[in-house]
This record gives sequence, C-alpha cells and structure tokens, in this order.
Amino acid sequence: MAENKTHTIQLEVLTPTHIGSGNRIIKDTELYVEQSHTYLIDIEKLFYKMGGDAVAASSLANAANKKEGLTEIIKNRKFNPLDVSKKVFKVNMGSREYSEQMKTGLGANYIPGSSIKGAIRTALFKDALNTKSLKLTGDSKSDFYKIFNVKNINGLDHRSKEINDKKLTDLIFSGVNLTDDAPKNAINLNAMRFLQIGDAEFAHDSTHLYKVNLYAKYSKMWDDAQPLNMAAECLKTGSKATFQIRTANALLDLKSKHQNELKMLTPELVDIHNIFFKANSYMRDLLYQEINTSENENLEEPDEVRAFFDEMNNLYENVSEYNENTCLIRIGYGSGHRFMTGGWLQEQKTSIETEIIERISRKDSSSKFKEHRLSKSRRVTGTERPFGFCKLTILK
Repeated sequence: MAENKTHTIQLEVLTPTHIGSGNRIIKDTELYVEQSHTYLIDIEKLFYKMGGDAVAASSLANAANKKEGLTEIIKNRKFNPLDVSKKVFKVNMGSREYSEQMKTGLGANYIPGSSIKGAIRTALFKDALNTKSLKLTGDSKSDFYKIFNVKNINGLDHRSKEINDKKLTDLIFSGVNLTDDAPKNAINLNAMRFLQIGDAEFAHDSTHLYKVNLYAKYSKMWDDAQPLNMAAECLKTGSKATFQIRTANALLDLKSKHQNELKMLTPELVDIHNIFFKANSYMRDLLYQEINTSENENLEEPDEVRAFFDEMNNLYENVSEYNENTCLIRIGYGSGHRFMTGGWLQEQKTSIETEIIERISRKDSSSKFKEHRLSKSRRVTGTERPFGFCKLTILK
C-alpha cells in the first residue's frame, strides 16, 4: 500500500512579497521617521527610558492624543531612537502609515500555507479549464446565469456578493455538475483538501519597508509611476524559508472503496512534480500575456515602466528553464486580478455575449463609468519592482 508523502520545500522570495496582517502601523503613534530611517517604537522601552513612573505613563497617554506625540517626546528629550525601537527600516517610508507583514505570535514573519495553496489551486483550476474541455458553451443563458446564481444580466456585477466561481470549483475539485445544485457535503468531496501545505516562517530581520507606486495604462501609453502615499512591509528579495507539503498518496488505494468521496482525487493531484509542472505552465502563460499586452498594443513606456517589464521578462525566461523540482508562484499584495483565480473569466473562450463577460469582470461597476473602458494599473515598489514572486524548490 502506498504511503502519504511529506515533501520539504524551500521558498525563496524573488521580488518583495507582502502578506498583510491587517494592521496599519501609524507615524507618530508607533513610528518615528528621521531622514533615511523609519523606527518602529517599542512603547515599553520608551516608557522606561522616560523614567517608568506615573509621570511617564501620563506623558505617553497625552502623546497618544497629539498628532506628533511620539516624535515630540523623542525630539524634545533628545533620545536616540535606536534605544527605544524594536525594529529599524533604513528608508524614509514617505507616508503616514505602512501595512504590516503577517507575523506569528512570537513576531516571526511568515507566509501562511493557505496563500501558497491558493496559488497552486489557481494553477490547477486553470489547467482543468484548459485541458478537460470544461469551457462554457453559452448554449443556454439560463444555465450560465445559474452557474453564477443570478436571475438575469442585471444581476451580473463584479462587486455583487452573488458572483463567484464556487460552481466551477465544485465541478473541478468535487465533481459536481455546473448546473446542478451542489450537495451539502460538496466541501467534503473537494479533492484539494487532501493537499496539505504548511506555513513558511522567516527570520525576524527578513523584511524591509517599500514605498508603493502605481503605473496606469491609458489608451495609448503607460503613465509615469505615481506615488500612492502608501508603504508596505515586505519580505526582502533573497529571503528563504522551508515548509512542508503533504500529498495523500495512500488514499488512492482506497478509491475503489470510497468512489464518491475520492472520485476527484487523481494520481496527478498527489504527484508533487506534476503540481509544480502545472504551476510553471500557468505562470509562463500569465507572464507572457503580461509582457505582450504592452508590446502588442505599442504603448509608450517611460523608462521606469520599461524597467518593470524587463524584470517581468527575466522572470518569464527563468520559469521557462525551471524543471519539475522548482516552480514559480505569485502571492499577496499587488499580484493583480489576472494572477488570481478570478482572472480565468477574462480569458475564457465562450459564445456568451461579450457584454456579459465584461459585466462580471469589471472592477468598477458604478453607473458613472459603465460606458467607459477604465485604465489598467500595476502596483509596484518605489524602485519599480513587481510584488509577490516566489520560487519553490523541492529539497531532497
């Protein structure tokens, strides 16, 4: 009988990667910014530096209600900010706050296994659409509406809570028909639950603070990078961590006895090398589309934008050389709609009216802009780098 396999994987950050904790770290409340440095203040250290008594506590409480509270205390008392900080970023973040990287309870930076699994799931999802002939025919618009749980075209709206890909997910990973009501136990039939992926934990000093810029594509050109007055704490390029992927090889031997529960569990889904191969194929396609969208439309490109696409081209060349032991994924902040599961619909070849597809895939559905084609944007670092690319390597 086959055994379940546990694979040790190394994750290497190729471009700054941000998985947000949901916390916003705010200047003068938690941060002290000075020239080319940003200090994350340790309130406990500052409290004891101020004397550690009731007067110090009162001063800190008053500072919390002032616009420049901590900055005022540190400057007026001529404290060395290094003495009262728990982390120092060698950059002036250029904004009033930054988004914190996700951390463990002990303060280590990490990428949750769910984020890595989401990237892999997306690749397998798209592969199934391409190779299993699961394309939407459009023969019956009522069937198409039923897939998305709406009554008519007026209900097809990108921001509608009703619009999602659950029906297709049920079909691909649970074997439920597109136009049938999903059984209550559909989640238990989902073969992806047998692919278990652990968290990737990094060192405490593995992050850096990056300014966030925006490129906007208009009808004939790419606009210069515009600062968004935002910053994000990202895992630095070159940071590495290990995690584990567990595949359910043993369950294949039980498939004949549990055909209903395991019918969508295939040999391909427990083959880590096949999974990496599919992920690389998916990323090659996405990078090719990203690079050639600009080239084919003959858009004017400022030097900064050209540098961004040069890096995307390098990533494309690298992933084209990866073998089945290495794969490229893109996760987290700045990945963009095309690199997520929702991007399948824009590329799906179907006889459904273009209007329907556009209604679902639009990012802005307000009536003010419904008749206009909005610009496409890319979030990049202040040094014109894309966010979120990581390399996975199977360790022997």
